[in-house]
Amino acid sequence: MTLGRRQNTTQEAWEAAWNRPDLFPDAELDRLLDEAVREVREVTSGKRAAIAWSGGKDSLALQVVAQRAGVLDGVLALTQLEYPAFLAWLAQHQPGWVRTVNTGQGLLWLRDHPSMLFPQDAATNAKWYRQVQHAAQDLYFRGKALDVLILGRRKAEGNFCGKDGLYANRGGTLRHSPLRDWPHEAVLQLVRREGLSLPPFYAMRDGWVTGTGPWPQRPYAKDVDDGFAQTWEIDPEIVREAATVLPSARQFMAARGLT
Repeated sequence: MTLGRRQNTTQEAWEAAWNRPDLFPDAELDRLLDEAVREVREVTSGKRAAIAWSGGKDSLALQVVAQRAGVLDGVLALTQLEYPAFLAWLAQHQPGWVRTVNTGQGLLWLRDHPSMLFPQDAATNAKWYRQVQHAAQDLYFRGKALDVLILGRRKAEGNFCGKDGLYANRGGTLRHSPLRDWPHEAVLQLVRREGLSLPPFYAMRDGWVTGTGPWPQRPYAKDVDDGFAQTWEIDPEIVREAATVLPSARQFMAARGLT
């Protein structure tokens, strides 16, 4: 079984891979793991370093690498628009050494930025990452006077990882991606082998395809109405709360006779 990019692989294929115990050879996984740990140690030697942690599959694999390499500092980016089920999962599974930076986007912000609600294009979806994940990481990087931030970015997901896994953004944050050449199968096998719990995103509708993120960032909805329909299926209380502020949520509920 070979998995393609997250967005181009079905939920069923991801689930089948996750449930396959012999997905990736342990000997090859140990080789990749040892190389990643060695590389992180080299990159962070004598430097102040932390990891970017989201709770997603890649950051869980990165968590294992970081712990073995002795990097016990991390940052999690959150908003006021998270799935309650994810927040409950974090209470049990977020490493104690990972600090949370909340970038503050809430329902009032979403009301004033309606284009950010269930983006149907890659450019708008990318704005979420710039305004949440990247903004929180840059704040943490500067606030802790870090020298390097370690990411779980991988080429198999279509991510830019820089030359030899290193690149700096315009804000000056130096990022390193030690998992850049790992296939999906190796990531899944490591998370399974370590007995780590996946966050609830993956059990949601098309969760393996959409990945982690605030509920209004949920991509691939046909339109805003479809986005609310998917969110209602996952957690009606999210839509009910949104309807107290967002006209589009009230219209969705009214059109379907929902209360």
